Amino acid sequence: MVHGNCVTIGCLPIENDPIEELYLLVGQAFGKRTIPIHIFPRPMTSEALASLLSTTASPETQALWRELAAGYEAFESSKRVPTVDVDDSGAYVVRPR
Repeated sequence: MVHGNCVTIGCLPIENDPIEELYLLVGQAFGKRTIPIHIFPRPMTSEALASLLSTTASPETQALWRELAAGYEAFESSKRVPTVDVDDSGAYVVRPR
């Protein structure tokens, strides 16, 4: 989520005045209330994924890198934002469009 109040527990925090401006601009540009935002720590190429996996000991974080890489690859191959859901275990499930 992207929200104001400049606090986070895993979201992307923005101060209140800039977030209001962002919401207004997005609404004018897209005419929707829900806009998918995909942010990656780096281009998630196979080489980048291998590097992230080799420097990450936590199995949970390695799983997250793989899930992000699947979303990145789905977009790069089709140039369309994939559908991303969260399964019962909390893992991201990417469905290319």
